[in-house]
Formats: sequence, structure tokens, C-alpha cells
Amino acid sequence: YHLLDHLWRKFVPQMALQDYDEEAAARRAAQDRVRKLRHLDEAAARAKLLAFLNRRGFSYATARQTVDELVAHWSAASEETE
Repeated sequence: YHLLDHLWRKFVPQMALQDYDEEAAARRAAQDRVRKLRHLDEAAARAKLLAFLNRRGFSYATARQTVDELVAHWSAASEETE
């Protein structure tokens, strides 16, 4: 029993996270929030989105990259409509 418990604790979490894509998960989480932040200026939206992702447990690097990508896409889309 002890050996089985040890193996479970050691390998199951690693196996579960093996296919986890943090960047894709951050993008999914941020896309919903971006819609709620469209009324803000770019700097405020960036700050709120970055804080949102950090509170959700994403690393700073992943959160920053995600925010940069979404804001660039958001800015390009708003320029096309003008």
C-alpha cells in the first residue's frame, strides 16, 4: 500500500500536467475578460488583464505574452473599424 501511494503521488500529477499548455489556457481565460475591458484605454486594459491572469496563477511571462498578443490583436481590429 505504501509503495502504491508513493507512486500515485509522484507520477499521476506529472502525467496529468504533461499535455497542459499554459499559453493556450491563459489565452482562453483572457479572451473572455478582454470583452469586459473594451471600454478602457489600452494601458488600463493591459494592467487589469495582466493582474487577472496573475491572480489565476499564470506565470508573469505567460501572462505578459498573452496580454501583448491580445492587445495587439485588439488594437489592429479597432484600427480596421475606424
